[in-house]
Amino acid sequence: MHPDTKWARFHRAISKIPLIGHLFECAWKDFWDSFIEYSNSLLWSTMPFWLGAIILFVQEQNGVKTFLDTFTGTFRNGELLVFTIGTVTPITYMTWFEDPKRRFPHRLALGTVAVILIVLCASFFALQKGKVPTKSDYIYLTSLGFACVAIFLRYIAIVYNKTKYPHTTEQDLIQPAADFASEFDIATEPTVQATPARPLEPNFEDAFVQATRGNASH
Repeated sequence: MHPDTKWARFHRAISKIPLIGHLFECAWKDFWDSFIEYSNSLLWSTMPFWLGAIILFVQEQNGVKTFLDTFTGTFRNGELLVFTIGTVTPITYMTWFEDPKRRFPHRLALGTVAVILIVLCASFFALQKGKVPTKSDYIYLTSLGFACVAIFLRYIAIVYNKTKYPHTTEQDLIQPAADFASEFDIATEPTVQATPARPLEPNFEDAFVQATRGNASH
């Protein structure tokens, strides 16, 4: 069997993997542009954690705590659960409300996973804040996993959103006008060549002067 055929079949197979299959259809530019876009947003959305850790770390009352202990202490009480909800909520809008024509890749899978994360995080956060005895270490580790999954889902949602519509360049915008002008010139050229040139009509003033000169000579 031809190697190109094998690769084509393999490519079609992996592109059908739920949730991540469309990543194999995306261009490297989509990945890079999405990374630049989301990294800036992620930096500001996590500022309460890293900036809070820096401020708390330099205080004397923290004693011999390491910076890692101070940093993890900023999200040990369910803060990552709230962060996860805020991270995946825009995915539900992009996949369900902003995409009426259903062009968003894996919209059902992404939207469903986002809603499941929201429900689980909201439930765990309510239990933790409701003075109910819980396995705090388990919830903490689970919140770490949820946050990582949420960041990954948000990133691929941004990538998919960029590939939802075809790429349009400046050349693509001006090409239809150039094609129309070229086709118009080709269509009208035989007509222009076949039409005989009309003789120029004499100027009224020149005709009047010639007529008066002829009468004056008589």
